[in-house]
Amino acid sequence: MSDASWRGLGALGVLFFGYLFWTLEPVLWQQVLLALLALDSLLLALLGWRYISWFLGLFSEGAGD
Repeated sequence: MSDASWRGLGALGVLFFGYLFWTLEPVLWQQVLLALLALDSLLLALLGWRYISWFLGLFSEGAGD
């Protein structure tokens, strides 16, 4: 997948989970956070280092390397 595809996938994920946080009652946030942690662990297991590298690259974009 190209970098643009990874960025698009990340943006969709952020929007989707942001929507979940917005619509769910605060009482359910703990369960949602646990589900996000489980999903993140699953993504890391499935995608491995490519996902980690992409995710860390999000934070080093404007670092002035």
